[in-house]
Amino acid sequence: NDAYGALSNQYTATSKGVDTYVEQVNSLAKQIAGLNQQIVVGKAGGTSVNELEDTRDKQVMQLSELAGATTSMQPNGALNVYIGNGPLVSEFTTREIAQVGPNNLDAMMNPGPTDPTQVSLQWTDTKSAAIAGGTMGSMVATMNSIIPDTVQKIDGVAKGLADTVNGALATAYDAKGRQGAAFFSGDTAKSIQVALSDPDTIPFSKRNPVGDPKTD
Repeated sequence: NDAYGALSNQYTATSKGVDTYVEQVNSLAKQIAGLNQQIVVGKAGGTSVNELEDTRDKQVMQLSELAGATTSMQPNGALNVYIGNGPLVSEFTTREIAQVGPNNLDAMMNPGPTDPTQVSLQWTDTKSAAIAGGTMGSMVATMNSIIPDTVQKIDGVAKGLADTVNGALATAYDAKGRQGAAFFSGDTAKSIQVALSDPDTIPFSKRNPVGDPKTD
């Protein structure tokens, strides 16, 4: 139970972190588009744009670290920026990305019939996938693979424990001669718990302790 709770907290924190980085990416894209315009105008007018280009380079480096962004220099001095194969900044215009998919671990592990089963980054205009690398790509992979895979492993431990103990006690008797009470309910890391609260209901004997000693 504690392990599942810790993984659930990690998943939620990761999802919120991706949302924060999405805002940063969208903000940096707008800043770079604005710098592109200033640089193009400055070059056309014959003024120095070195400082503007340095600022733009720093922002592009941030995008590269966050999302694995790549760039393409244009003849007019503008810098186009891409996430995966999709353009984020095209000279003076920008697009935005958003996180979609389950934002908590319960929704990831138990999606509804029409719910998305994976976290992804999407372009908000086309709803197509924005394939990010960098920090964001690693965080998405953590939510889609690493955490769910770990949950499946500890679910296997929980189910093995419940099946083994309940199976061993299935034909045993409790102190009042009752047979077959399940010791555990639930068979996942989140749901498993001791089902019996009264010690007298715990099966412990192969023979009925209240039966007739002459026949039992």
